[in-house]
Amino acid sequence: MGLEHYYGFVDRSVVDPFLRLTWPEFDKHYGWTDRAQWDSAAEFLTDFALEPQPESPATVKDILARRTLRWTLRHSAPQLFCLMEGLVVHVPAIAARCPGVETSCPDEVVMFLAPAVYGFLQGQISQRTLWAVFALHGCANEPQWLNLPRRQKKIIREALAPSPLPRPMFPWQDETSLDGECFPLGVADTRRFLRFLRRAWDENWPCRYLPSDLEYKAPKNREATIRDCATAGTLLSEAPPEPRQGTCIYWFLG
Repeated sequence: MGLEHYYGFVDRSVVDPFLRLTWPEFDKHYGWTDRAQWDSAAEFLTDFALEPQPESPATVKDILARRTLRWTLRHSAPQLFCLMEGLVVHVPAIAARCPGVETSCPDEVVMFLAPAVYGFLQGQISQRTLWAVFALHGCANEPQWLNLPRRQKKIIREALAPSPLPRPMFPWQDETSLDGECFPLGVADTRRFLRFLRRAWDENWPCRYLPSDLEYKAPKNREATIRDCATAGTLLSEAPPEPRQGTCIYWFLG
């Protein structure tokens, strides 16, 4: 696994209209602020966002004169990072609808996968919900990171195998946006994931088949449960009680 991971929400009901703005419209309504790590939009595009890097300052000047934010993101990488850290960060009202949850322990990911396996084997969640939990964590077609017994592993692998490949969060994105670091769910699958997480938390579902070499230390005197995952609790506190029409979630692994 990587060194860090975090979860983020994107409320497309406010983000989609925002991305339709041209750069001049963005400057008129919001403007570049000191909330970003780049001193200007030109620096953001030149030194980081655009893929491939612009050949000349004139290219960046032309983008800032007539292109939309959405067009810019389509030609940037990594797109979700550029969206959140380069654009949304300047608009507190939108940023508040797109909260993020950081964690210091990447191994906590298994504390989401394990109760999903439990819920599926108990008939408490659907095949598509199981897929959503695994797809969010970059393993849509394979039960990675759990020490499943052979029989249970076969059941979970077969349940995941016929499911579709993950899709980008936005309809204007293509497959290149799935860069192996950000793993998004669409609106419907985000609802499935959050319903699973709330139920697992409320009913304190167990986390079984955990690897023995976790950096995360499971309790020794009892069976670990979803409530031992601090990130899960924080994620629930940041998620809207009833997911908005456009709420999506993503997981970043880096």
